[in-house]
Amino acid sequence: VAELIDLTLDDQRPEPPPADDVCEISVDSDETAAPPSPLPPQSAELSQIDTLRAALSPAKARLAQLTADEAQLVKLAWRGPRGEILAHIPAARIHLSRSDLRRLQRTSWLNDEVINAYLALINTRSAAGRSEASPRKAPRVYCFNTFFYTRLTQGQKGEYDYAGVARWTRRAKVDVVAYDLICVPVNLNNYHWVLAVVDMRMRRFVYLDSMHGGDAADVLGTLRRWLADEVRAKHGPGRLDDMGLDNWPDEHNVGIPRQSDGGSCGVFSTLFAEALSRKRRRSAGHSSKRTKICDFGQKDIQLLRKRMLIELLLGRLPDLT
Repeated sequence: VAELIDLTLDDQRPEPPPADDVCEISVDSDETAAPPSPLPPQSAELSQIDTLRAALSPAKARLAQLTADEAQLVKLAWRGPRGEILAHIPAARIHLSRSDLRRLQRTSWLNDEVINAYLALINTRSAAGRSEASPRKAPRVYCFNTFFYTRLTQGQKGEYDYAGVARWTRRAKVDVVAYDLICVPVNLNNYHWVLAVVDMRMRRFVYLDSMHGGDAADVLGTLRRWLADEVRAKHGPGRLDDMGLDNWPDEHNVGIPRQSDGGSCGVFSTLFAEALSRKRRRSAGHSSKRTKICDFGQKDIQLLRKRMLIELLLGRLPDLT
């Protein structure tokens, strides 16, 4: 170990500490710090993407065919170096590479990064649309990321563990009782995505599976237990009693299309959350048995995959109007 480098002047030097408290740092005076690695050169595709980004806005007519500029943006996003970073979503602290965004091609399975980035865009738009001046009265929506439910169910021996997520809402500055909808993406056994929704305004738990399967994993039961623990911890047992959670019904796959391809469950689940975030707020007690959640189906998924890609590249969703 090299000797300590001491830059203190003799007349400013304090008494030396005891030997046991000395922290020694090894310094090789013959070497200088290496300069930072240069950034990789920007590809021609990314330069063109930046030009199109500056000219485009998210389309409000989401089922309309792509314009020429939108189609060109999609082509450029899928062509080029796989590892090149094409989008940054600050709200999710996620950088999306071309490899990530290529998962929006054909019937590819979405990864956590793409889903979480898109859910963050929903949260950002929902927060912006909740201003007093907003005439539309959009629902107050908060989407957890894909790791929330996994952590909630990964206690000892894979059991329910509220303590593992107790600080998540505090860190996000989210008070669940102040929201209309809490959306929770769930990865079932690492092979299928579904969306679970805690509908605070309608007082119900909703399970949305694009394959129209049943809730065999009791996702809604787990979220009912989580909501009880969350309200009790943050608002006290009195508020929990007033909510009467035991009387909130479960609802399964009402008002959603059925998936018929083999890899778009993540797309469907994410788009269910987006569609819910656009619906006008309803009063408690309103019947939803015949209400369609979304206006798209399997035939629209290839187009909507491209719409999702464009929105991620632009870093925003269409405004709520």
